[in-house]
Amino acid sequence: MRPTLLYDGECGFCRRWIDYWKGFTSKALQYQTYQSVQHDFPQIPVDQLKESVAFLSPSGEASFGAKAVFQALDVGDGRGFWYGCYRFLPGFSWVSEKLYRWVAQRRGSLAGLLNFFWPKNPEKRQYQISRRVFLAGLGLIYAIAFASLASQILGLVGSQGILPAKPFLEYLALRLPSPYWNLPTLFWFHLSDFWLQGACYLGVLLGLVLVAGYGGPLVPTLLWLL
Repeated sequence: MRPTLLYDGECGFCRRWIDYWKGFTSKALQYQTYQSVQHDFPQIPVDQLKESVAFLSPSGEASFGAKAVFQALDVGDGRGFWYGCYRFLPGFSWVSEKLYRWVAQRRGSLAGLLNFFWPKNPEKRQYQISRRVFLAGLGLIYAIAFASLASQILGLVGSQGILPAKPFLEYLALRLPSPYWNLPTLFWFHLSDFWLQGACYLGVLLGLVLVAGYGGPLVPTLLWLL
C-alpha cells in the first residue's frame, strides 16, 4: 500500500489542512478518515486517533502528531528538511510535539481564525492569505496614524493652530496656478475644526474596518483620499 495519513474527518480544522496538503502530496500519499478505517487498524487506539493524525508507512509502522506530519510531507512532497530537523536537530522534536499538542487541544477555536485568514478555494489560498495580511497591516497603520493625528491636528492646522489651514489654503488659492491640481486635498471643499478632527476619526474607523477584512477596494481608496 501507499503511505497513509489518518485524520479526524469530523474536525473542520483538520479537513482544511488535509485539503491543502492533498494539493502537493496526493500522488505519493493517500488520506483516510480514521472513522472509515479504524476497524482495519485495531492496534491503534481510537482515542489516540482522535487526538492527532497518524502516518502509516507501507510496512505498517505508525507515527503520530508532529512526526506524522513531517513524515507525510517528506514522502509526499520531498520536503525532507523538516523531517530531518525532527530527527537530528536537538530540541526540535520536543518543541514541535508541544506545539502540535497545543494546537490540537484548541482546534475548535483556531478553526474560526483559520477560516478568517484562509479562504476555502484552494486555488486562491496562497494569494488570499498574502492579500488579507497585507491589507490588515495597512489598515492598522492607517488607524494608528489617524488616531495620532486626531489628537494633534487642531494644534497644528486648526483655526487656533500653529499654521491655520483655512487662511493658508485661501492664500494659495490666490497665488497658485490651478490650486486644486497643484495641491489636491478634500479640504478645498470644506474646512472647519470639526471636519479636521472628523476626518481623522473617520480614518481610524475605516482603518479598523480594513483590519477586520471588510470593505473591498472601496475602503483603501477612501483611506488614501483622506
